[in-house]
Amino acid sequence: MNKKAVIIGNGKSINDHIERGDFDLLQHADNVETFAMNQIHRIYDRVSWRPDNWFMMESENWKRAWKDAVKYHFCEESNEQPYIAITHREVVQYYFDTAVAPKYLCRCQHFITNNEVWHLPVVCRYGGTISIALQTAYQLGFREVAVIGCDLGIKAGGGDHFDEDYVTVLEPRETFEMKNEILINAHTNARQYLNIFNCGIGGELEVHPRMELEEFINV
Repeated sequence: MNKKAVIIGNGKSINDHIERGDFDLLQHADNVETFAMNQIHRIYDRVSWRPDNWFMMESENWKRAWKDAVKYHFCEESNEQPYIAITHREVVQYYFDTAVAPKYLCRCQHFITNNEVWHLPVVCRYGGTISIALQTAYQLGFREVAVIGCDLGIKAGGGDHFDEDYVTVLEPRETFEMKNEILINAHTNARQYLNIFNCGIGGELEVHPRMELEEFINV
């Protein structure tokens, strides 16, 4: 496969990528497929770009948190492929009355224990939605991957996402310190399978070598 994947997180640096014109770059890059997630729709009034793939993960908070997101990604006007990582498919089908059917990804139950390896085809919940996007990109045949907007530094009180109203929701028994550690571990695990570059602006993720997004696309 000659195409490359760009995985887009929801960190604060997304605002810098918008200002720099990186989403225009992604929109017109024929050799790139984009993977976004969660509440990325909050930037849609600022960019004309839309992702090729969009991910959400069923959790104890998903009914409350993703109702607005569903309106954007499960409509007839949308061109992207929506994915939901779930344990109970019938619950999701009951909740969502949408025009576009998602692809359901069967996921495991654990999210605190680091197994250090993936157990595909069942996607590993450890590391959250960003990890599930990375695993899906791998299963689709991608090996060259860039990440942007994966800033880490998640803390109580918010301020770590591109939208001030976008607040991290912790899972039961999870702390903010644990959240950052889990994300670092998940990125480290992914390096066993993918050649990953951090093309983000700033942030605290230093697991992957740094590269400018334009260079990654054009190399």
